[in-house]
Order: sequence, then structure tokens, then C-alpha cells
Amino acid sequence: MHFFRDSCESLRYRSEGASLICAKVICLSPFTVQDWSGRASFEINGDFNISLGDCAFFLLSPIKDKFVCQRVTIIPEQLLEVARFLAEESQAIQRKENVKNVFKYFRVLEVKESVKAMKEKVTKLGAVPNKAFHVDYLNFKPTNNQTGISPLGLLHHSNFPLSSFLLGTTSSEGKQVRCVADRGIDLILPKLKAGLTPEYAGSFECNGMEYTFRDFTIRVGVASMANSTTKGTLVEIEFRPTSYITACLGLLVQFTNELLNDGEKRYPKFVKQRRTLYTALDTLQQYKDVFTDMRRRTAVIAGNTTST
Repeated sequence: MHFFRDSCESLRYRSEGASLICAKVICLSPFTVQDWSGRASFEINGDFNISLGDCAFFLLSPIKDKFVCQRVTIIPEQLLEVARFLAEESQAIQRKENVKNVFKYFRVLEVKESVKAMKEKVTKLGAVPNKAFHVDYLNFKPTNNQTGISPLGLLHHSNFPLSSFLLGTTSSEGKQVRCVADRGIDLILPKLKAGLTPEYAGSFECNGMEYTFRDFTIRVGVASMANSTTKGTLVEIEFRPTSYITACLGLLVQFTNELLNDGEKRYPKFVKQRRTLYTALDTLQQYKDVFTDMRRRTAVIAGNTTST
């Protein structure tokens, strides 16, 4: 038996063999499916326990100028979400657009160990040094505390050299401004000084080394405030094969806990709100959260020192 992987469009010209198509049910009577391209549909014969709108793999065989379905395998919704994401990325690349999403999943966290100790631990694991990395963060606050304007964070990551990331504060309704732009936005923001003022004294940056270990990329760096005061050690762990959170969350949590081995059980806070595909914005959001916590601790320490 010959076996082919087809679309509905090419299936029209098939006269023998079994064909496998991935298609969506668009009509139950007559039973009609439409392939992933959305350009062609096809009627098939058979009794199926399937609902309108479901997507599935159909194994078809030609019998007397008609196609009879031998087997149906419904595709889970989680896999469909990943497939849609990949299709959108592929179409964007074909249009030569600047694709901002990444096919990876990251964790960013602060650790108690020094940068030197953390680098020794990563090297002992068998990770190979790759290159230096850099992350910076600058917060823009409302000028003269104007109402109706929220603070806005501007971030950059050396892993995304052509992009700038804009992250606002989360409102009481759970809404947040999230934007990826080209680096030209850096020249526009200073011109908005009537509404937003940069807080250079509260800026952060993280500099360190990137390591590769099998399917993981580990970045270890030191975070400093206003380019001078060291605030702590940051570790960024990247799992390269997937960007779907639920597909690799358990593995990444286990790897993180075993790598750090400090007795703390860390679970990404942002995952509770975002059970979907992971993008570069989520990585920079984690950096922003860590930098904000560091700045808050600095303010508390300064306040305690003043009071004493």
C-alpha cells in the first residue's frame, strides 16, 4: 500500500493508496472537512464520532471515485494552539516580517549565591561557556505624578538585539500594556517628557556569561542598580525545544531546583496567569519583576537607615 501525506487540494488528484490529511470539520451533512491551509475542502464517506469544528487526522482510501475514511484521530486543543502559533510564525517569516516571538521557554530568578559560586556550579554540571549577555531596564514614571498615566518599563536583552520591550504596570482589572518594538522606540520615548520622565537613578542592568548544557541555555549574571551598586545574582534558564508552558513546566522546575540545590522549591509566579504560549515578553517581564523587587528592598533598607 502506498501512503501519502496530503492536503485536501492535492487529494483531488490522488487515485490510489492511503492518504493522511489534517483537516477541520466544517459540515456534518454532508460530512465535509477543510484542510489546514483553508483553501480547499473535501467530502468524505464514513460514520464518525466527531463534532462540528473539531480538527483531526483523517486516514483516507479511494474507492470508486470517492474517499472513505478508515480512521479518525482528533487533535487535542493544546496541540492545535501550538500548531496555530507555528503557522503564524511561518507565515510571518514568508512575509519577511520582524518576528518577535521565540520558540523557547525561560525562567529568570534571583539566587543567594555569588556569581563566582554560581558559575562554578554551572561549569561543574558540564555546561560550556558560550558568550556574554546583557539585560538593561529603565523605568519611565509619570511627569509631575500626572493622573491617567501609568509607569512604563523599557527593557533590552542581548538575545534579542533588534528589539525593545515595553511593559507597563498591571491594573486592578489585571490589564497590562505589553509591547515589542524595534530599537527606534528608544529615540521616541525621551520626546514624551511632557508625560513620562526616565528614572535613571533607578535603572538596572545585568551582565554575565551564557552557558550551554544539552537542551538548556543557562545565563548567570550580576545585577547592578544605576550602573554602580551591585544588588544580587541572577540566573536565567532557557529550555530551547518548546515555547508551550504546560509541555515543559515540570521539567524546567525540576531542573532549576536540582541545579540550584538550595532547598527552595521555586514555581514561576507568572505561570498561574499565563497557561499559553511563551514569548520573549514573558522573559523580560520576569527580569522586570526581579529588578522591581531589588529596588523595593533598597528603598526599605534606606528608610530603615534614615529612621535609626
